[in-house]
Amino acid sequence: MPESYRVFVLSKTGAILARHDFTAESDDVVEIAKTTAEACSHLCARVEVWQRERLIFSLPVVKADGPWVANTLAQRTQIHVTMMDERLLQSR
Repeated sequence: MPESYRVFVLSKTGAILARHDFTAESDDVVEIAKTTAEACSHLCARVEVWQRERLIFSLPVVKADGPWVANTLAQRTQIHVTMMDERLLQSR
């Protein structure tokens, strides 16, 4: 059953650059966090996923060497990551 989560994109200082609320199956949450980190690697230092007050996943971001390509993502994961990337770009 899908559950509600919130992903935060953080700067080097820990400031919140963007956040996105989403609903996903628990099995998909880590993949969404990893993919968000890859997609936002040009702008952020860390990605965290929370479920209410509980930290589910925290991932330091490694800068991508080339353009990010979403060819291999499942459609539902791609939707979440695209929405997060758009919010991050709009917040700058």
